[in-house]
Amino acid sequence: MKSLRKEILCIALMIPVVLQAATVNLATVSGTAVSTSFVSSWENLSAVNDGYTPASSTDKTHTIYENWNGESDYGIYNWVEYEWPFAHKVSSISVYWFTDYGGIAQPTDAYIEYWDGLAWINAGKIGTILNTFNTLTATVSASKVRIKMKSTTSTGIVELRVMGVQTTSCDATPL
Repeated sequence: MKSLRKEILCIALMIPVVLQAATVNLATVSGTAVSTSFVSSWENLSAVNDGYTPASSTDKTHTIYENWNGESDYGIYNWVEYEWPFAHKVSSISVYWFTDYGGIAQPTDAYIEYWDGLAWINAGKIGTILNTFNTLTATVSASKVRIKMKSTTSTGIVELRVMGVQTTSCDATPL
């Protein structure tokens, strides 16, 4: 019963125990689950967190993520989400957009959300500039982070980084 109580407190309070003090790309740590609203069947969702740094937003020398699903889905919001078993201390989120200047276009809008344990919270807009990493500084503790984006057609991502301090367990000690 005591163990179950600690687990419930841990989930409710989301108090992480820091594994290391160094800032790392949380998208690439073991245990990261990545999901999406849609990925084109010929592309690869795991491309967003493989650590690749592209030469440009048209770089197809490496796998990419895109959500083209036909003209009927043009202009809708899609999302890519990272989830971890424990809340991490997030410091920033960066995205490198992909475009083919056709069905995969530069985003017209994009923003970051994080899960606070009860609901999705909007952390703010993130840039939509091509050929560079667009970064949003967000100091939050979260077990889930996602980017929501749309364009006049569909959107693509070469890399999505979440920088922060990794945790490996939750300290359920009452405050």
